[in-house]
Amino acid sequence: MANTKTQKPLSISKTKSENIVEWIVSEVHWKLLADNLDKKKSTIFVYKKQIKEMSEEKSAFYALG
Repeated sequence: MANTKTQKPLSISKTKSENIVEWIVSEVHWKLLADNLDKKKSTIFVYKKQIKEMSEEKSAFYALG
């Protein structure tokens, strides 16, 4: 396989991105995200709300970007 000098755009299936968004918004405990992202509890809830709103407005892939 040949090496390319340019990066290929990221592609992810629609169902995978929907599953990731659903997992982040519904199932992941805020403490786990806060510890890994070095953020406070209130910030994590704001992020979760933004991800949920963006996925409903446009798409789950857009919300993850």
